[in-house]
Amino acid sequence: MIRRGSGIIATVSSVAGFVGAPLATGYAASKHAVQGFFNSLRTELADYPNITISTICPGPVISTIVQNAFTEELAMLTPPLSSELLSEELFTLATII
Repeated sequence: MIRRGSGIIATVSSVAGFVGAPLATGYAASKHAVQGFFNSLRTELADYPNITISTICPGPVISTIVQNAFTEELAMLTPPLSSELLSEELFTLATII
């Protein structure tokens, strides 16, 4: 990409990397690390304005992880997406970027 002077890097993290998630400390920490890595890489590539880095951060997704980690009350705060809908949304976003 640097040789070409252009390119797109798209990665998926989670809202949990910004705000944390009760009972999911390891998960939140790993997503925070992903965001920190790509934020740092973005600054390293500042001299290459045609190289774009996008970090997609969805909220909760309906899965056994969410069902096991969150109480019903917490799940009501941010209604989770189905994995099918999330996949469609990420595909749409990636094609726009």
